[in-house]
Amino acid sequence: MGPSPVLEKLADQTGVEPLRRLSFRTATVDVGYAGGLWRAERLKLLAEEAILSADLKFSRGRLAGSLSARFPEESIRDSSEFKWLLRFVGGMKWVDLDFDVAGDPRSPRVEWKAGEFKKKVETRLAPWMRGILARELEKRFFAARKVE
Repeated sequence: MGPSPVLEKLADQTGVEPLRRLSFRTATVDVGYAGGLWRAERLKLLAEEAILSADLKFSRGRLAGSLSARFPEESIRDSSEFKWLLRFVGGMKWVDLDFDVAGDPRSPRVEWKAGEFKKKVETRLAPWMRGILARELEKRFFAARKVE
């Protein structure tokens, strides 16, 4: 999978280098069709450097659904802000990222659910550390997006 402009942008945003190109060794999916709607449910793609899962719907040349990706922590660029976040929370062997996917299947819009990741990270922190994390996330991740 890849290269694609969408994956390149996500790799730049998160520092997850395997997003630039993934080669899968195993794929499984349940596919169904009813009433003009194709469904690809419980899609799972396994690669050495990633695990992707998705539930997708296809209708009239459009795609909509959700995608989850797991990457080993060591695949994240050391210079990325994302790597800083993982160090802050004490590291995670695997990093889970969730996305909404929609649009033309050849070039879909992919939106990172940063809030979902924040919730996962917060469960690893003591309550007093959550305020520090919220301020740092706002400063490092979300302030930069407001300028774009």
